[in-house]
Amino acid sequence: MKTWPILIVPFAEEAASSWVDRVCRTFRAPWEEISRTWCRGPLSDVALDAGRAPVDIETMAEVSGVDQSSLRSMFLESQFRGVQRALHLKRGTIEERLGWQSWQPSDSLPLLRACPVCLREKGAFYYRLSWRFKVIRTCQQHKCWLLFANQVGDQARFRGDACGFLAHALALDKISLQTLSEGKAIFSDATLPAARWFLKFLPPLITHLEADYYPKHHPGIRYICAESERLGRLFKS
Repeated sequence: MKTWPILIVPFAEEAASSWVDRVCRTFRAPWEEISRTWCRGPLSDVALDAGRAPVDIETMAEVSGVDQSSLRSMFLESQFRGVQRALHLKRGTIEERLGWQSWQPSDSLPLLRACPVCLREKGAFYYRLSWRFKVIRTCQQHKCWLLFANQVGDQARFRGDACGFLAHALALDKISLQTLSEGKAIFSDATLPAARWFLKFLPPLITHLEADYYPKHHPGIRYICAESERLGRLFKS
């Protein structure tokens, strides 16, 4: 079994499917060719990131030259254990439960959202696992918006903070990320179950804090509230 000629190390918090995409672009090879030695059966980006694909981590490490701990860090189980535990209690496909869509963008519907500063710093096109959650809208590291693939050059949009809108979103996303990871939220010195945060607290906070910037009936507010409620239902027993 040959090791790849170039070592491609995962970035911090990178999604497994993003790493495989970078490997494919580097070697100009399709997913099937890159993954055939360490994955038995069909492979999709959603199943891979959620840890549901039949992946042999030991073989993946041997072929790629990347240590096993770095490879495991790219999966849902490592980064968001709260969600992973909730998934075991629910039925349905991974897509139905998480609401994830494929990362592959199109001309009509660019599904991929990313932090422009992260991409610029790494000098490569990649995505973090947290960006797959549609309820997350900001980059906590760079304090900016996540933008769709066709907007990453729009400086005004990702740094804009009219009426403190971005600051509100950053604060709410921070709690939501903690909730997705730990299965509970720390809010106003209280510990809340994940279902309560997403179903009862987050939607009215979004509506109240952002109504000064967008009207309450704005599609963006309705969309993010719906995503919050969907995640809340995921955590309900």
